[in-house]
Amino acid sequence: MITNISHIGIPVAWMLTSSRMTNIITFFVKWVRDTSPLVWPGVIMTDCNQVQIAALKSVYLQSWIFLCMWHVLCTIQSHFLTSQFQALWDKIKAWVVKGQGP
Repeated sequence: MITNISHIGIPVAWMLTSSRMTNIITFFVKWVRDTSPLVWPGVIMTDCNQVQIAALKSVYLQSWIFLCMWHVLCTIQSHFLTSQFQALWDKIKAWVVKGQGP
């Protein structure tokens, strides 16, 4: 029996790899799709890895791909000295976490 579970987020799969190659990630995502044909995600959340995003887009053409806010904030912190620009950092966090863009 299949029930409608729309608007509910559930993890479908995890992949641990050191590969940053689209074809390897695409192979895995296709395997997940083919193994679970009744699971067709409307929304996929990932980090900002362009290789992952390309693989997901090629397999799940109709799915929306969102970036995980935790990963977005961690990436910003790893590239900028946020402590030296606290006011800007606070605005970025509000924008990412609460969707309060400029």
